[in-house]
Amino acid sequence: MGLEYVVHAPVDRVWKSFISLNPNVRMDPKVIHIDHLRVGDERTDPDQEWSGIQEGIVFEARLLKYVIPQALEVEFTRISPAEHEVEFRYTENAPSRGTQRVVFTERAGADGEPETLIRHEARYEGKNFIFHWLYPSTHHQVWDPFYRHLRREFERGPASDAPPVYETVHDSPQFVADTETFSFYWSLWRSRADIVSEREIRWETRDCASGKVLSADGEKYWFLDRETIPQAPREGFLYLVLGNIVGLHLRGIGPYMKPGDYAEWKARAIPRGAKGEIRFRTEVRTLPESSPAYDEVLKQFSRPSPADFPKVENPKHAPDRWPVYFDERAHKAHSATEPAVWKSLPKDSSSLIPVEAWLEWNACEAGKKIQGVLHIPSKDRLPPGGPDRPGKSADPGSPVKIIYSDSGSD
Repeated sequence: MGLEYVVHAPVDRVWKSFISLNPNVRMDPKVIHIDHLRVGDERTDPDQEWSGIQEGIVFEARLLKYVIPQALEVEFTRISPAEHEVEFRYTENAPSRGTQRVVFTERAGADGEPETLIRHEARYEGKNFIFHWLYPSTHHQVWDPFYRHLRREFERGPASDAPPVYETVHDSPQFVADTETFSFYWSLWRSRADIVSEREIRWETRDCASGKVLSADGEKYWFLDRETIPQAPREGFLYLVLGNIVGLHLRGIGPYMKPGDYAEWKARAIPRGAKGEIRFRTEVRTLPESSPAYDEVLKQFSRPSPADFPKVENPKHAPDRWPVYFDERAHKAHSATEPAVWKSLPKDSSSLIPVEAWLEWNACEAGKKIQGVLHIPSKDRLPPGGPDRPGKSADPGSPVKIIYSDSGSD
């Protein structure tokens, strides 16, 4: 049994997309859902931790189209980037036996441009008559939405056809505070393309009474923004975090270590009685696939394993002590050193990139909610509002107050 699909893009790009994107984003959730990934004895949730398809990985899924959902397991037995081929088999914990093979072949399209032919072949045998009879229709219902989604990813046309689209996640930056601490969240949607971004965050925390600097630090990373993270799926868009700040760590107290002493640790860690500034700087450069620098850039970025992230990342930046939340660094390929070809890449043409901004916060008044004001150079540096990030709705009444430097007003 075989299926064929055509994607209007070179085979290398289609292959990378097939391997890298969480299948749950592409498949019909009413038909099938992958609940867990298993490698050896380790099981993870693909919607929380996803680093691509690899040999030996097992998908633990459920077929949901039946009155009684059916457990289904497949193991990927062969991944060949050189030949652009994938093979996987049903395990014993599946209603069918057999293997499936997916082959990607590049050819010239009718317009002379490269396109990719995908052949998905299945050899199967149902463990009973019912599943043997149902298999063909179920096979189509599982894979047709997957490949339609994959094909649509490459139907937006080249990036040069239209200016990039930027939108602000949750409609506006978010500041959530009480009388003790606060959090700040500011992210963007960007129409999908291959881009590299530099993201820098610096902060200074001062004592309200003496003005003494209590903590001053920061981080700078370059991100390879070719795909989104599992927690922020949106078709046709990338997800860029400008700032996701946990106020509880801005004093630089360090991690909570001793069980039973949390109240004492929190009393020292909360920013009450302090004030400060957090500065954000962002620069985006495009990475055309035709660029001679394309392959060089890819070599300079390492993709983290989400499960191992706290162990391999700079320990100083561990999430139990660092005010910058790590969700994007845990999933995206990134580098703490400037790529050698960074300055040779063309700058993103959009005027909506908020290149520089800063958050001013004040927790000096006891018993009053902590105040926050975001300073942006001008209104044309704040992209228009966009949809919420799936699974992370904005809190009512939490948009941050904004002052535009060129007008002095919000």
